[in-house]
Amino acid sequence: MLEFKPLTIEDKDWMSVYYRKKDVSAAQFSFAANYVWRLAYPMAVSEEDGFFFAKVQIKEGYSFLCPIGDGDLDKAIGKIEEYCRENGLPVRLHGILEPDKEKLEQIYGTRMVFKNNRDDAEYVYEREALANLSGKRYHGKRNHIKRFMDNDWGYEPITEQNIEECVSMQREWCRQNGCASDDDKIDEGCAVMLALRNFFKLGFKGGLLRQNGKVVAFTIGEPVGNSTFAVHFEKAFSEIQGAYPAINQLFVQSEMEDFRYVNREEDTGSEGLRKAKLSYHPAFLLEKYTAELIG
Repeated sequence: MLEFKPLTIEDKDWMSVYYRKKDVSAAQFSFAANYVWRLAYPMAVSEEDGFFFAKVQIKEGYSFLCPIGDGDLDKAIGKIEEYCRENGLPVRLHGILEPDKEKLEQIYGTRMVFKNNRDDAEYVYEREALANLSGKRYHGKRNHIKRFMDNDWGYEPITEQNIEECVSMQREWCRQNGCASDDDKIDEGCAVMLALRNFFKLGFKGGLLRQNGKVVAFTIGEPVGNSTFAVHFEKAFSEIQGAYPAINQLFVQSEMEDFRYVNREEDTGSEGLRKAKLSYHPAFLLEKYTAELIG
């Protein structure tokens, strides 16, 4: 039977091998992302018979990633079935991409019930579109960036010399945005801090913006798959006009030349986030499904 252990930093190398094999644009297939969100979504992992298994604690109980590996997916799912049966758990999967959904439908037919939650869809953009912001539909973005650049400003990659300024900015951002009284912001704030504190160990890339010498925006991301760069976090002070579109464009221009796509993750159902993400005109939405085995 599968034996799960809590995710630790020591799992990075072997898990990353499986994620590289997966080679998809989904931001969830990242050890670094799993690691920094582990306080909000505790993950336990297992490796058996050439497959990687992950069990995640969610509000409803536990859910599993679709097994990743080479070999018989039917047998791999069977191991999850056995584990759930022995532990009195429902067989529940999440983060299922369309190709895996099709495989699972072939195996289980109507015994596996799928749900597609629009809030979980990841926004994927053409890198060139975000780097250039060309054409009428990006006119407003270019104007906001111009206003930001009318002031004394500078862009820098995040380094050992300036990362503590990002930590200080994150603390100030949380104070200004009421993180202490909002559970979702607390969870995200913890994830951002873990990303900053383990930035180099986890292989992140990042950039920051200064205005009049002060850090007013920063962003953190990493490659996922062979052709996509995922932006995991982006923070700016809302009173600094143009800081958000400026850090977005400059980070893409500076760090993503070798990639075709930029994944800016899901909107989690936030109306404001959805409007902002759609305003950049995604190339496509990466749909993800949940599933539960019945009968």
